[in-house]
Formats: sequence, C-alpha cells, structure tokens
Amino acid sequence: MFPLIDVRSLPSDFNVGPLTVSRRGKPVRNAYGEMVAATPVSIVLPKVAVHTASARARENLAEALRHSEVIEIYSLVRLYVSDSGLIDTIAYQGRNYVVSFTDDYGNNGGVYISLAVLEDTNL
Repeated sequence: MFPLIDVRSLPSDFNVGPLTVSRRGKPVRNAYGEMVAATPVSIVLPKVAVHTASARARENLAEALRHSEVIEIYSLVRLYVSDSGLIDTIAYQGRNYVVSFTDDYGNNGGVYISLAVLEDTNL
C-alpha cells in the first residue's frame, strides 16, 4: 500500500489568494410570508490554490455540469455545496463560481478540495 501524500502545503505553495467567498444560507420567510434570500456573509481565504479542473475531476460533478467552465480549489477552509443548505460562491478573476463538490482530505494534511462551476450569466 502506498503512503498518503501530504497536500497541506499546496494552498501555500501555489497561493493565488486572497479569494472572497460569499456564503448564503437557505431562503427565509419574512414578516409578510414571502421567501427572501438570506443575507450573504463574506469569507476571505488568505491561502488558496486554484486551477482549471481536469476531466477526471469533473467526473465528481453532475453530468449536466461537466461541460461547463470548472475550477478546482485547494483550501484549508471547508467550502459548502448547495445541498448542505449553505451556498458558497467564489469570486475568481472577475467571475463568480458556485461550489458544486467538496472533498475532505483530512488524512492528507487537512486540505479541502472543491470544484466550482462558472455561474450562469445568461439570464
């Protein structure tokens, strides 16, 4: 069996930070009974590595998202997918990406590897 590779230094070695993450919760019901978007909270990731996701990494996404523009993010902070009730959006190179997959590499140095898909701008 192969030893685990320690990936903890990746966010520092290939740092492109700081990156801003906008974290939104589930929509809430206001006093009038209307559903309104929760107020986003900004989180700054000081050390983070980002690169274009490979075809192999894209296999972790839903099939409909695999042909979109996808980035892979290595961070020391967990990013959340919309299924968890929190929605993380990352501002990277002037564009917004929505986190669609996160994997915990705790045994390899405590790094979280996430995939984020370019937010649809064709409204």
